[in-house]
Amino acid sequence: MNIKGKLALMLLVVFFSVAALLTATAPSAAAAASSSGKDSGKVTLSVDKTLYPLGQGVTITLYNGTQKSITVPSAAPWTIENADGKTVYRPAAIQKLSTVLSGEARTWTWTQKAQNGKQVAAGFYSVSVKTSAGEFTCEFAISGLKNDVDVDNPDPVFERLPNPFKDVTGSVAWGDAHILRMAQLGIVKGKTADTFEPDAHLTRAEFVTLLLRAAGLAPKDDETPKSGISFEDVPQDHWAYKFVARASELGIITRAEYRRKFEPDGAITRMEIAIMLTRALGLDTEAMDDAGSNLPFDDAKDVPPLYRGYVLRAVEWKVLKGYDDNTFRPNRRATRREACVMLYRVLLNP
Repeated sequence: MNIKGKLALMLLVVFFSVAALLTATAPSAAAAASSSGKDSGKVTLSVDKTLYPLGQGVTITLYNGTQKSITVPSAAPWTIENADGKTVYRPAAIQKLSTVLSGEARTWTWTQKAQNGKQVAAGFYSVSVKTSAGEFTCEFAISGLKNDVDVDNPDPVFERLPNPFKDVTGSVAWGDAHILRMAQLGIVKGKTADTFEPDAHLTRAEFVTLLLRAAGLAPKDDETPKSGISFEDVPQDHWAYKFVARASELGIITRAEYRRKFEPDGAITRMEIAIMLTRALGLDTEAMDDAGSNLPFDDAKDVPPLYRGYVLRAVEWKVLKGYDDNTFRPNRRATRREACVMLYRVLLNP
């Protein structure tokens, strides 16, 4: 092998040693949602994101990829329905019959307001558009986490909360109260009826489960996953199967980070948490735009450039913080207590 070849190999080894689970090919979930709207030879409907924060406009695009013109009727051209199939919004019919030529697109924006003008709840929604070529539908979700970068949730007070755990004593001022509040909200549970094991490492399956509960997007007991990534080590009889499937449907976990295996029972790292939390906040597109950004930490080099935007957003949104020595420690495994603190920080009105 020549010198250039050896140098290239060394660079690859250094990069992949940073985080064995992460690669440099992560596609944006938002990009995947929008690119699906321009398949050649088809009429397609798409939205610009898979998962939105509360209150953010949903951009709806109808693209005519056929060789013929199509028409959109003069009646309300699109309808928003919730997961129960109930219509929550239909715009007023203010336009005449509209022709969409071959290769053209029509775009609308839904403000997440119901017909009564109020913000809709977190959950799953679909948009349908009727055309002369048929009716087309696209699904998306709205996260129930906080939606404002300036929101800084006040710390809960330990003495004011019920405490079912004998190993959560209040001795850890920065985190014990957060455990109790998250348990009170039904987001976290103990390892047993009266123990929490706050210093134990949190697994990927556990974190995904807690995150979906916090976001109001957890699957119901009788739900069957619609799609998403399948992993060799997450069979249907795994206790977190539905949660992992749901997280992959939403683009919170992707094949770019986890190839064939998810290692659900392995400890999750701070960088993985930063990525998942940022996506759950509906900030995947923004994080990808910030890929390669400078980070204000002495160990910034330990964060692959592609994922620096996620760490940057997580820090800006006061979800994760650095340590006193100005390090971020992206590959450090998170404890159950630490995860409770991070999740508490992204809650809406905790």
